[in-house]
Amino acid sequence: MEAPPINMLAVHRYFKSFFHLTKDEELYLRLTAFNIPEEEVCEIAMIEVKEAAQIKKTIQKKFNLQDWYSVIKLAFTNDYLNKKDYVLKATRQTALFYSGHIGEIENVHSKNAESTIGLILDEFLRTCTKENQKKIYLFQDEQVVLTYLERRILKSIQYRQPTRKKITNSLGISKKEYNNNIQSILLKLNCHNLFNAVRTALTLKILSEKDNAHITRNEHIKYYTQKVFKILMQDDMESIMRLRIYGALLDLQINIEYENIF
Repeated sequence: MEAPPINMLAVHRYFKSFFHLTKDEELYLRLTAFNIPEEEVCEIAMIEVKEAAQIKKTIQKKFNLQDWYSVIKLAFTNDYLNKKDYVLKATRQTALFYSGHIGEIENVHSKNAESTIGLILDEFLRTCTKENQKKIYLFQDEQVVLTYLERRILKSIQYRQPTRKKITNSLGISKKEYNNNIQSILLKLNCHNLFNAVRTALTLKILSEKDNAHITRNEHIKYYTQKVFKILMQDDMESIMRLRIYGALLDLQINIEYENIF
């Protein structure tokens, strides 16, 4: 007898009810995921540095996690954090441009329409990467170069081995070496936590996508090609149609990006 399907909405509701966060805790969590420096987080949230440290510890205790990377991952997975809130500005601008480009496709009923959409979606993803790289380098004095050990540490985090103990054991390094390398990584990438460090390193191609990334990428493109095609086939107002395509483009980019981050 087959097991009944898991109701993910019910799981998320259970998670939120079980791991209840106060408003201050939710605000702190959301702000840190935006790659905002700790002092600015304190200023925005109107809290002292010591209070912020205590809030962070409380969140980690509630989630039963020691590292902040895993906290952010769990928060995204269970809808404490909404991925669309964290879409980069360059991605939004690119999605806006391509939603108009797709909306202007002629002969939607032709045999080649879906293949044309698929090619445009692939181009959209590549353009997102290029535009986000440009934005990152605007705030860098020079090209980012990580050492071999720094890349190995980041890759270990990317491949679901985020805790310091696991990484130091697997790489054969001391706690001090680990801490020094983490600080160097954050400084070089201009990031304030490891979630944003991994995200930035992937955008800059310092970290490679996961082994099966090309397969899942093609699957996502195929799925969203069909979704966009259906949107084009509906008799909606042009503005509504483009808005729906814009949303589909953001979903496509988000799904591919976060599968590689986590």
